[in-house]
Amino acid sequence: MDLEKNIGYLDKIIKVFNDNNVDYLLVGGTAVILHGHMRGSHNLPRNIDYDYDFWYKASLTNFLNLVKAIKDIQPEAAQELDQIVFRPEKAYLRITEEPYKIELLPQIKGFGRKEYDQVKSRCLVKLIKNQTASIISYQDLITSKKALDREIDRSDIIELKKVKKRNRDQGLSF
Repeated sequence: MDLEKNIGYLDKIIKVFNDNNVDYLLVGGTAVILHGHMRGSHNLPRNIDYDYDFWYKASLTNFLNLVKAIKDIQPEAAQELDQIVFRPEKAYLRITEEPYKIELLPQIKGFGRKEYDQVKSRCLVKLIKNQTASIISYQDLITSKKALDREIDRSDIIELKKVKKRNRDQGLSF
């Protein structure tokens, strides 16, 4: 895994989202890494080395901001994006730019769409290279991982708890 390349691409995506006023949270494996447990992604399609999961606020205004951001990332998708009818429960989007895959989620396991603002209020705000990003909080990440309950999620929970204990033992708080 080329960490510098990975962080550079993530920085680019976050910049585009921030520039377009997309209300989002980084979730999933990227959030696990940003909370201190370094691990690779699992079960990726061929030619994909990195994936990022973003939970976006499922409102019409934010969806339109998200569509503008996607057009900035993949201008060739503009016509297709203009055909999308926003339905919060169905508006899952994916951007693929080999070797990257971005999942844009209107909701995540463990939380309903209407809980987004509450979860966002507890988020971790962190500088990733040159951009400020909103990352799901440790406790909310654990809640989501428990709801997903896949083998990787159970492993993430164990490792995140070890990181938290190690940080606490060293007098660090995140």
